[in-house]
Amino acid sequence: MNAGALVPVIVAGMQEKYIRAFRQAGVTTPASATTLERVGCRESSVVGSLVRQGVFVAMDGGRYYLDTDAVESLAAHRRIGVMVAVGTLAIGLVLLMLLR
Repeated sequence: MNAGALVPVIVAGMQEKYIRAFRQAGVTTPASATTLERVGCRESSVVGSLVRQGVFVAMDGGRYYLDTDAVESLAAHRRIGVMVAVGTLAIGLVLLMLLR
């Protein structure tokens, strides 16, 4: 496995760490929005990707909250990606066995 293949796994792990921090702090509504520092996170490309995906919702004053519906959508998207990868691998193995 090459190092480039690990990047999505590493990013997903970092995203989960940030999501868990917001969940544990109870920052899941606009009223509870807080700064990244207050939940032990820092500004990064991971936060930017979560904002673009709608998982973190940016508010005024550098505050964010976690959209739990968007988290579920992200998890479903990841599950589909894993199923497609496993299915592709299975088809490849079957073809390899048939072509022997």
